[in-house]
Amino acid sequence: MKLKITDIYTPINMSDLIEIIPEGEDIVYSSLFNGTTLKSNSHYSWISHILITPNGVAFKFPNMYKRKNPLENLYYPWYSVNVSEGSLVLDVYSKITFKLMKLSNSETKDERKNRALDFLQKFKTLQINKSKDYLEELRNNPDTKKKI
Repeated sequence: MKLKITDIYTPINMSDLIEIIPEGEDIVYSSLFNGTTLKSNSHYSWISHILITPNGVAFKFPNMYKRKNPLENLYYPWYSVNVSEGSLVLDVYSKITFKLMKLSNSETKDERKNRALDFLQKFKTLQINKSKDYLEELRNNPDTKKKI
């Protein structure tokens, strides 16, 4: 599936996430998401700029082991990500959920709902295909298994 750069809702360079995108990767989606996670009975909530490429997702995540939990940049391949309507779910250190944020006061409830549905339709198939490719690689390449 060939993705085109059409879903840039926030400027790609609005954060320093661009620095962790692997060289040669095209950015096909840029938006703001609300991030939440629960770790050791502590609830964390933050706003993250997210950049999506055909091979993975770059996002901001609070470092729970440092004072004031500074946001750090992470990039995860698609096989580590689950996609649902308007949200991304990762199991990194704990379950992390990112939900699409409303773009502005001018975006209506219906427009936001349509954007969330488009997000699901666009990226669920990509996520499934990348996960299948990764599983096939694990089956066929014993060296990959050893790295994990």
